[in-house]
Amino acid sequence: MAKTQQERAEALYRIPWTAYNNANGWIEPTNHCQLRCPGCFRGVCEDDHVAEHVDLAEMKSQVEFFISERNVQNISIGGGEPLLYPQLDELIAHITATGTNSFLFTNGLQLDEERLTRLKQQGLNKVCIHIDKFQQRDGIVDENDANRLRAQYCEMFRRVGGIKLGFIMSISRRNMDDIEILAPFFIENSDIVDLVTFTVYKENLPGKTLKDSLSYPYEELIERVERAFDLDYCAYIGKILNQDIAWIYAATLYRNGKKKGSFSSEAFKNIQENHLEECGRYLFEPPDLWSKKLVDQKIYRQSVILIDSPDWTPEGWNLCDGCPDSMYINGKLVPSCLLERVKKGEDIQTR
Repeated sequence: MAKTQQERAEALYRIPWTAYNNANGWIEPTNHCQLRCPGCFRGVCEDDHVAEHVDLAEMKSQVEFFISERNVQNISIGGGEPLLYPQLDELIAHITATGTNSFLFTNGLQLDEERLTRLKQQGLNKVCIHIDKFQQRDGIVDENDANRLRAQYCEMFRRVGGIKLGFIMSISRRNMDDIEILAPFFIENSDIVDLVTFTVYKENLPGKTLKDSLSYPYEELIERVERAFDLDYCAYIGKILNQDIAWIYAATLYRNGKKKGSFSSEAFKNIQENHLEECGRYLFEPPDLWSKKLVDQKIYRQSVILIDSPDWTPEGWNLCDGCPDSMYINGKLVPSCLLERVKKGEDIQTR
């Protein structure tokens, strides 16, 4: 019998991040993008989308807020497409100078070996690339085509070295069967693919309604990924109005594409709490020294994260508890996935 979210939660470590003691901050220097991905939280796929860059001084101010007021270890840079931001190198260099990690979320269209090397020189720690068959990229019809493109990025990152690679995509009823195509690819490339993230496809834009037929139940996604990757979940982030799971984590160890073990809930808890005690803040990424010891043994950790963004309920938005992807906008901390609603006047704040 399939487990309910509550049953799973009872066996997992609940990550205790809060609005103002969190491991991650989210910034968006631009909402320009070359693609019109279905379900884009920023509404790039909508006809009324207005593209603009944010002033660098404002971006630096947001970074300082996350460091001083949210106690973050990491700054995630999203968009839009951040590689279109004219002052991206300077922004990353600023984050590096603060002693904070930086992750770039990109569609990869403007990412080549020269650009990746320059980003590495500025101190960028990780790149997470969104590729899927719905983006209308040339030559991509299905996920097998998409995997061939992903393989090109894997080779690029192997050649450059010293910078981590992840992939992210949304899952709906239109592509749920692709999980069995994706899992073997990511496992085979676990020496370079550090992170795999799947998000539940849903409509969070104001005035828009997603067809129910596209929605894929989160519980089914959790079970399907568990089987396809043969993984063990170890931790989760909850939701504020009930016992549901918002983010669920697995961390698996591989050697030569073969599973060697998994992080237990207790291990994940110890890593988080020890880092908080020793360094005064929670951990978004494993310590470099610890990671290096594994790599020296040709053992690689691959994290898999499944995300279920907030749902509207009669009691209000059922937000992720201590959302890691919150943005600091007009003096408020708001979930990035609901930013367009905040712009329209809704009072939504991270808790």
